[in-house]
Amino acid sequence: MGRIKVVLPSLVAIVGLFGCATENPAIRALEAEVPEATWDQKTAVKADVTCDGANDTLVLGSEKDTVWIGVVPGPGKTSAKLKPLAWNFPISAGNQGSFCARPVRIVPYDHVCENDAYGKMGDCKPIKGCKDFAVVDDTCDSFNFYWNTDGKFSLWRE
Repeated sequence: MGRIKVVLPSLVAIVGLFGCATENPAIRALEAEVPEATWDQKTAVKADVTCDGANDTLVLGSEKDTVWIGVVPGPGKTSAKLKPLAWNFPISAGNQGSFCARPVRIVPYDHVCENDAYGKMGDCKPIKGCKDFAVVDDTCDSFNFYWNTDGKFSLWRE
């Protein structure tokens, strides 16, 4: 029993030094960009959302009553010029600009430039291999993001 008391503090110290380090470079980049958010590595997905042929990393983050969506550009032509991007949204039922609950996943899908809700989107150009993505909270309509013709993200909601 005496050994356990001596060994446990040593193990705690080792885990404290090495076990909590973020190994994912995309998470580290988002932590540097938005240190107040807690980034959820389990939600990270890769998809070419900047339409330059290289996979980008998308991650959900949070703080108190706020949702963060982070995109870390991959090594493509367009992406190499961009630093990590992050947007925040409140969590509040009944407001079209808010999530109703904490999002649970990011879902990439083929880049489309029209939808049932808004028809053809004028600032969108079809690009083979490019992906749009939805941020889903399983409670309200998802937020959908796409890379626009100005080289920025636009969003729409059903």
